[in-house]
Amino acid sequence: MLQAVQALILKVIKYGETSIIVQAFTVEYGLRSFIAKGVRQSKYAHKAAILKPLGIVEMQVYHKPLSEIDLIKEMKWYYVYLTMYSDPFKQATAMVLSEWLLHILKSVAEPSILFHFIQDKLILFDKTKENYQVFILGFMYEMMIYLGVQPAFKKVSMPMYFDMRAGVFCEEMPLHFDVLDISEANLLEQLMRYNTESIIQVSIPSDQQSILLDILLRYYRLHVHDFGILQSVAIYKKLIN
Repeated sequence: MLQAVQALILKVIKYGETSIIVQAFTVEYGLRSFIAKGVRQSKYAHKAAILKPLGIVEMQVYHKPLSEIDLIKEMKWYYVYLTMYSDPFKQATAMVLSEWLLHILKSVAEPSILFHFIQDKLILFDKTKENYQVFILGFMYEMMIYLGVQPAFKKVSMPMYFDMRAGVFCEEMPLHFDVLDISEANLLEQLMRYNTESIIQVSIPSDQQSILLDILLRYYRLHVHDFGILQSVAIYKKLIN
């Protein structure tokens, strides 16, 4: 059945001599695989150019509910990025975000709500001209709320630890190793005061950005099944440092 699909491109894999396998998060089906046949031929280069990490696209696909992969008939940009693919730092951020999203969107109950939340944040990132380096921190933290794994927020007026397993601040060191020390917990508490929109108004030193990114990824590994290690983070960290 031919169907219109709105999708966020997360991963592109070369297939055969001329085709591409696309993993994308869709409004209609959540995480789904598609095949774009022949798009690596020179005469279809304009189509292959659409299939980039975090590309927001509209597609006409032949959908088969019992199949693991759908065939793409047509595709076009839904939103054309202004700076995402021309700014080296934003390109590196896009690689991290696409890999991260692929890990956390494997099982989503309400894909439509989450899709539009992600889309709005990516367009905000694309349009942000200053201090966009901290965007990833606010986005990753705010996503925890949508996934139902957010830590309990508490304004800390005294030195406290943070229990990564329970997701709470605590006065005494937990009896396990998944814990943030007092300085790391303080950084997290400050981050938790902001959402994605407000954090881009805040200046955070690059060394603290790196620490906070590690904290957020550690938390995801503890609270999202089969999260794993993001390979693209190493390159990203070289840029912020």
